[in-house]
This record gives sequence, structure tokens and C-alpha cells, in this order.
Amino acid sequence: MTLNVIELNDAAVRVFRDGVVVASSPGVALVESRQVLAGNAAMARSELNPRAVHRHFWQRLNEDPLADSTRHCRHHADLAYHHLLSLLATAGRPAEAVLAVPGHYDSSQLALLLGIAAAADLNIGGLVDSAVAAVAGCAPAGRYVVVDLHQHHVTLTTVAVSDAVSRIAVDNLEQAGLHRIQAAATELIADALMSQARFDARHDAATAQLLCDQLPLWLVRGAEHEDVQVAIEHRGRRFQARIAARDLVRVTTMVVATISEHLPGGCQVLVGAGLAALPGALAALAPAQALPADAVYRGVAEHRLALGGGSPGIHFSTRLPPSRAPLLTALAAADRPTVRVPTHLLAGSMAHPLSAQPLYLHADGAVASARGAAANCAVTRTAARVLLQVNGSDARVNGVAVNGSCTVEAGDHITFSGGRALFLPIVVSASSVA
Repeated sequence: MTLNVIELNDAAVRVFRDGVVVASSPGVALVESRQVLAGNAAMARSELNPRAVHRHFWQRLNEDPLADSTRHCRHHADLAYHHLLSLLATAGRPAEAVLAVPGHYDSSQLALLLGIAAAADLNIGGLVDSAVAAVAGCAPAGRYVVVDLHQHHVTLTTVAVSDAVSRIAVDNLEQAGLHRIQAAATELIADALMSQARFDARHDAATAQLLCDQLPLWLVRGAEHEDVQVAIEHRGRRFQARIAARDLVRVTTMVVATISEHLPGGCQVLVGAGLAALPGALAALAPAQALPADAVYRGVAEHRLALGGGSPGIHFSTRLPPSRAPLLTALAAADRPTVRVPTHLLAGSMAHPLSAQPLYLHADGAVASARGAAANCAVTRTAARVLLQVNGSDARVNGVAVNGSCTVEAGDHITFSGGRALFLPIVVSASSVA
């Protein structure tokens, strides 16, 4: 019997049929006066009409009115409905599917999701926590935290495997997300095209759309090669630049650092395939293992009978039997490397010692120990970490805009939008200054 599984991660909502991906598209919608585009069709026009783009509807999944609501699209649930319809059409209109959903959904959102599926004439053959399904499909006995990257947030799902696979806790981090990584990587690439090819790809909506279209491929190449050749064709000319993969790694690491701070102790780290494929992500979370791309499908397929299903009284499964033939091997949960906390901040040729006393950074490259009227960015050091605190400035770390505060590590690039000043946290050993 054919098995269809829909994995609801809005970074790429995927439909599996008997282990093969038959449809995949991001949770993006574009609302125009006479139509709603969703998924890949919406992404293909996202830079051409950015004010009409919606990206949070799967995350929020509610019936709160949209600011730009229309007769055929009133709230986030309507956007989710349109996206589901487009996915089902691409997948050949399956009559039934198992839904694997992120752990942050509450009971009202799950009920709304079932209503959306019913409106799309999709019979639900089971409803399961996607992290539980992934672990049940490939992990041996142990305690795990599953790290799943979504468009605007990350879910950390703690799962225990013994005689059963059981969900223990779910933590939702809104400081991190794929869209944040993509925005910073796009800026990095656009800056490289400007400096190396004298071409402003962001000046024109059409070329900005080309950047958006090719970015996923460039990120994949950044994870596989030491540098990436990027190119834009515009008005019969070809503009190209070379990006060092380590710069893309810095972008990813900046966002992943936020995740590392929230990982529970005593757990083996399992990283969703989407995050693991980004440059430097898996190394930044080491020791960690990447989940197979089809881990969720494997769990559903192996434990299909445990999911129940059928329209009357659908049960949300957060507990499944363990895998009979786990693919992964156990890692020691306590093997996480010790991070060396930066000791100094390099500005130009001067290394400033870091301490609990704030250092105030200015866009012109100045560093001051006393706060001035324009000093809205400060760096402090504790025994465990170095913290960058931002209040109203346009400071960036590795190209990612900082809102509030974040931890910085040795080698991170602290800059200001539009400025040329560069601040580098570094580690100075005692022997090097003796």
C-alpha cells in the first residue's frame, strides 16, 4: 500500500511517496489582488514584489487577520491552505497522507491543521511529531536533542530512546532561522559582486531575484568546496565573483552559536538534514550527527501501525516504538569540545583586553572604555563567553544583523552596515605575551 508522508518544516515542506520526495517547496506565499502564489512559485517572485510576501504562516498557523487580507486570503491558515494545495497538486493529488509536524504546535494549531487538510480533501492517516519520527527511524537507545532549522526559528526536541521513543521536551528558539542565514549570505555575495565585478545586484529587482534563486546552490557548494564562484547574467553581460567558503561558514556559525547556547546537557545532538547541509553547521554543533534526509519518512514507514489514523479521533503521536535496525551509532554526550573564550578585541593594529568592563565600539573603528552619546554597541567578557550588546545601532556579526545581544567567538567579524571598520575577537595566549 502506498505511503505518503508530508513533513511540515517551512524551510522546505516535503511530500514523500514510498520513500521518494515527490514535492518540496518553502513555506512562502505571495498575495496579489487576483491570486495567491505559494511555495516555489512565490519564491520565484519574492524579490519582484517583496511587500506581498508572507513567510511566517506555518510557524504561526492561526486565524489572526492579515494586515493585507483579501477576500480569498484572510489569515495565516488561508496561506497554509494555499501552500498545501500547491504541494498536493505537485505530488499528484494523494488522497491520504501522514502529517509529521514540528513540536512547537499546540492543540489548537493541530486542530486547525486538520481542518486545513479536510478543506483540501486530504485524509489524514496519522499525525506525529517529526523529531520523534526521525529518532524512531534511525537512532539506538540513548537520550537525544534533535535540532531542526525552520525559516524563522529552530526547534530543539529532547527525545529518549529505551523500550520506546518518547518526547521529553520542546524548546523553540526564535533568534535563529534559515531566512536569517540566507539574508546574511545574500549580503555577503552581493558585496563580493560589487567589490570584484563592480556590479550592484541589489539595485534592480530582477537581479536581486536571480541572487535569491541561485543562493541555495551556492550554499551547497560552500559546504563542499574551499571557495564558490558566483555569477549573475544581466543584459547580455556576465558578472562573477569568488567567495571563500570560510566566509559562508562564518555566516552559518553566527546563527548556530545561538543554538549551541541552548543545547541541554547529557544529550547526543542530532541535526536535521537541512541545517547539516549548510556550510560549517555540523562542525559548529560538534560532536553531532546529521540525520538522514529521509529520517522522518523512515520512522513513519517502520511504525505506521503505531500511528493509528483515519478521520475519526486522530491521535497526535509523541511516542513510538524504537527502530529495529538503527542506522546511527551512539556518540558520547559529554564529548563536546571546550570553546576558548576570546581574550582581546582586535581593532586595526590594536588588541584591546576584554573584561567585564564594557568596550564601546564605533562605526569609524574607534574603541572606547567610556560610553559616549553615539556608543550603542558594547562588548563584555565573562569566564564563559564574550557578549556583544546592541541598542539601536546597525552592528553585524559575520554579516548577520544583531538585535539585542549575542555571543561572539574568536574569529567572528563585527562590522557596521555601510562602514569599513572591522573588529575581531581573538584569543591571546599567555605565552604569546610573555
